[in-house]
Amino acid sequence: MELRNQTQSFFMMLACMFFFVGCGSYQVEGEDEPTDTSGPYGIDVTLSNAQLFTPLYPLHLYFFDTQGTVTWNEEVLTQSEWPVLSMPEGEYVFSVLSGLSSGDYLPPMSLNSKQFLTFSEGNHAKTPLAIGKNVIKLQKDIKVSVSLSYAVAALYLSFGGLPAEAVSVEARISPVSSGITLEGTLSNDGTFASVPCEKIKGVWKAGPIYVFPSEGLQTHLSLNVQTASEETVYGCFLIIRWRPESLIVLSVRAMGKYLWKETTR
Repeated sequence: MELRNQTQSFFMMLACMFFFVGCGSYQVEGEDEPTDTSGPYGIDVTLSNAQLFTPLYPLHLYFFDTQGTVTWNEEVLTQSEWPVLSMPEGEYVFSVLSGLSSGDYLPPMSLNSKQFLTFSEGNHAKTPLAIGKNVIKLQKDIKVSVSLSYAVAALYLSFGGLPAEAVSVEARISPVSSGITLEGTLSNDGTFASVPCEKIKGVWKAGPIYVFPSEGLQTHLSLNVQTASEETVYGCFLIIRWRPESLIVLSVRAMGKYLWKETTR
């Protein structure tokens, strides 16, 4: 009897041991494995008005972080070379520039969103610059639409009535901006653009040439007219509201009526 009781007790203890072991915790595969939620995430970019800009390529693409530091940039030569874009989670400014490869513009020495790109010479260009940007808060794969717009104003210049013995004519227009950031902010420093003119059928002309606008109530136009013996400067003030995408046509046929003589050397 005693042996049977001991045997029953032994099996009860053994059953309890299996019960407690069976109720222990176990790990589901992958349950506590760390998951990467910081990306990188894909960015599908569409240029919504690309058909309005001819030529469009090459394009320069830039990603700037919240400190203005460039985190990625690339030159895209053709549509077929458009890169697959992806970035880690974060907030960025995505900028697209068209016209930067023309040689008319100088990129900033430091690729930062606050630094200014400038003109190669004369504070004007023969190729227009277009810029588009979008602020991106990247937390997942997204689609982004970017609209381009011209960052420059176009000028056509035409001057008649100048001395027949003139050998060179240079127009100076002020105020203009000397630069623009890669995000599209004008320097607005009120400098001047120097534009050489060409004599065509007795009329001195230039254009289209492109300048960065600058704020100002009046625009000053001066002409440096060089002959074999002297240099004469004519000038006038104009009411022109500069803004990007402006088209300005300045046509002067009689110097004495519209532009006055300022200096003679």
